[in-house]
Amino acid sequence: MLHFCGALGIDWKQGRFRDAGNYTPLLAGIMWIGRVILLEYALPVRPYATLNWPARREYPDYQWRLESLRRDYIIDGCLTPFGNMLRLMAYGKVVAKQMGRSGVVNWDADGEGLQIKDTRITLVGFRSFVHGIILEAKDILNKHLFFGVGQMNLDLTNMRDIMMERTNGFSLIDIETNRLGGGLRHMLLLAKRASPEKTLMKPGSEEWRRERVLVYLERKKRHTSFGVISLCLDSWSCCS
Repeated sequence: MLHFCGALGIDWKQGRFRDAGNYTPLLAGIMWIGRVILLEYALPVRPYATLNWPARREYPDYQWRLESLRRDYIIDGCLTPFGNMLRLMAYGKVVAKQMGRSGVVNWDADGEGLQIKDTRITLVGFRSFVHGIILEAKDILNKHLFFGVGQMNLDLTNMRDIMMERTNGFSLIDIETNRLGGGLRHMLLLAKRASPEKTLMKPGSEEWRRERVLVYLERKKRHTSFGVISLCLDSWSCCS
């Protein structure tokens, strides 16, 4: 176990030892697993016949059974690998605090790109990524959430918000100059104009088709992981 912990401290990609701040989380994970295994050994629900571990019902005092094993195996000063790992963890935490957190972002000399750990990003590529998300969000809105009969025509560049407003329930929808009112009415009109394969209403009536509504709401919930879609749908106060 101690040899494994030592090898775990080697950063093979960089060809050096790991910094304390990067090593202690790995060590903490091993210690957590060790505690879980010890708990299973101390008080198992069922006996382990092959290992000759009795079930916990064989111990009259659960607390003392666990405490006795804790003192022998997982406290500082015990003559076990766990005791050594505890001391190593304590030392690593002190060193990590003294060294401070290392930076993870490094800009190129020309300022046109940056490195985040092992990933390199150019500003041109990042802009293309953002534009691609916006185009995909619009496509999802128009084809699926607007039933293929509506389009998003909001002028987001001139939209206002009051970041210091503390009134409970305040929303940018309430600002008249944003002209975001009437979203519910707009969505109801789109639902009525939808084609038969996309409509949420029963033919010739004002009654909702429950199974399709549930599918639509689930699709909306899944797609609103896009920030743009979330903003648009919240702005229009759609029928959900």
